[in-house]
Amino acid sequence: MSLLSGYWLQDAFFPIYTFVGSLSAAFSLSVARSGRLFLRGGLYVIFANVCLVMIFLISKGELFTDRALSAIIFAVFSGVSVSAIVSLLLPLLEYTFKITTDISLLELLDLNQPLMKMLMINAPGTYHHSVIVGNLVESAAEAVGVNPLLARVSSYYH
Repeated sequence: MSLLSGYWLQDAFFPIYTFVGSLSAAFSLSVARSGRLFLRGGLYVIFANVCLVMIFLISKGELFTDRALSAIIFAVFSGVSVSAIVSLLLPLLEYTFKITTDISLLELLDLNQPLMKMLMINAPGTYHHSVIVGNLVESAAEAVGVNPLLARVSSYYH
């Protein structure tokens, strides 16, 4: 998309800007363990975008102009909007494409889920067994290099 936008706009700055912003967002959220990490990803995007805008403004000699202020404001706004849009659209995309992310696994890991509460009240031994097995499986998954969160959730609901 970055290359297509550069071709469409006939500008070399915008493809680099979108590519670096996209990479910083992707790498900052590669292992998302909570919804708060979307805010951290947004901050990384803001930092990358502002740094890139400053580099391009300095290279063009337009650092202290009105255009510089609007470019920096746009860079900050794009980072904020990216984190907001992703946090709003992620549940819809997970449901549409039947993909389970770490965020949805964390929801299942919550011991306040109705099924887990019912298990805790009606079968405390089975509940305790599931929690202990979850701890063991998570340690084993980390040792062999697979997703420990998926392993723990799977053992809770085995």
